[in-house]
Amino acid sequence: MNTDTIAAIATPVGQGGIGIIRISGQKSLQIIQEIFTPGIKRHHCGSFQFRPHSLNHGFINDPVNGETIDEVLVAVMLAPHSYTRENVVEIQSHGGYAVLEAILDLVLRYGARLAEAGEFTKRAFLNGRIDLSQAEAVADLINAKSRQSLKLAVAHLKGAMKDKVNGFIEFLNRHLALIQAGIEFPEDVDDCLDAEGFVRDLETHVLGPTQQMIDNYQQGKIYRHGIELNIIGKPNVGKSSLLNVLTNLEKAIVTDIPGTTRDPIEANLSIRGIPITLSDTAGLHTTEDPIEKLGIQKTHESIDRADLVLMVIDSSADPAKEDFNIQNLINSKNYITVFNKIDLLENRTAFKEKYRHFSKNVAFISARTGQAIEDLKDLIAKICLKSKSAVMLDNMSPTLRQKYSLEKALSALHNIKRCFDEGLGEEIAVFEIEDAVQHYNQVTGSIVDYDILDDIFSRFCIGK
Repeated sequence: MNTDTIAAIATPVGQGGIGIIRISGQKSLQIIQEIFTPGIKRHHCGSFQFRPHSLNHGFINDPVNGETIDEVLVAVMLAPHSYTRENVVEIQSHGGYAVLEAILDLVLRYGARLAEAGEFTKRAFLNGRIDLSQAEAVADLINAKSRQSLKLAVAHLKGAMKDKVNGFIEFLNRHLALIQAGIEFPEDVDDCLDAEGFVRDLETHVLGPTQQMIDNYQQGKIYRHGIELNIIGKPNVGKSSLLNVLTNLEKAIVTDIPGTTRDPIEANLSIRGIPITLSDTAGLHTTEDPIEKLGIQKTHESIDRADLVLMVIDSSADPAKEDFNIQNLINSKNYITVFNKIDLLENRTAFKEKYRHFSKNVAFISARTGQAIEDLKDLIAKICLKSKSAVMLDNMSPTLRQKYSLEKALSALHNIKRCFDEGLGEEIAVFEIEDAVQHYNQVTGSIVDYDILDDIFSRFCIGK
């Protein structure tokens, strides 16, 4: 691991009230002493004495020419009581590209180097402040797209995954010691291990929860990354009105003129904690208009990418050929049939008879009045989560990397159970237990390849 001092801008580039430059490493205090002048002079022996874990007011000056770059607040966090467990300095300046670049340039000139992507969090992991599952949770926290994905990231950051996995490791190591004692000292140790009780507890406290975590991966992926949701249908069935009511914004132009929407209109929102990228597409119909044809082509491309499709039908009109064509087009997709304009529906019995072929995942709404929109949201969430309720935070799905390690651990757990169920011998069970423990340690990063570390932290932003 590098022991040099690193620095980076820790806030997004652009205009803002506050910008932060973060410095971590042995030279952090030396660098800030060189370039900082306190706002209120206090006399000490030697240089200005910073109050750790407090905000110190003053100015950043270029020692070469005496030029003042900005008025700042400086926080000094001494090792090991810092994010990286190194000496850390954070300079809070006014936001803006010019001032942040000028301060960073000064920090680099006085002994720091520019941090790599994710290097501050990587040092926190390597210095033992957090485990690898918590480090990955930092990235999830930064990229959280909904309140639920934020809660899940915070749970992992607080150590939910680590505590769960460490509990598995503790259970296995405790029983491994008993098995090894019985193998090595059979005359001195009598019936160290209750094999039947061990297998029962293994299934209840380790194997079952591990399987549940793996099963929850897909749901966790949805909360982390969200889904693409497309609104499709023939022209003038209320697709743009539906987009507007779902987003609570006038994102799409709504008129009585068919074909108003030509290019897909996208909006980001959260439905029941699930991040959604919602697209309103051009109406699907036969046309000779070359511009409309291009819009319809883009609609087909958008449908191919979609995780879920909302097929909108005008319930106040008779079924049209286009409705059946669209249904055939998306039959292999995950879709909801949304009957819109139910506020204009007069005869529900006749309506149900006319549209009896459209029965898969049906919702009845009025985009104009907002009627039953919440029911539609519930159905979207139910289909996305495959009828499962939200998972417990401490039993949350792992990342893909963690899932692979858990699957390998699960395979070893099944082998352990088979050793006792089929009488294959405790010596073989020892190897399987050690194998399971190794894979659990890979989840938390106690055992990890440095190439994997580089890959994980390279996906972080610089400054974190």
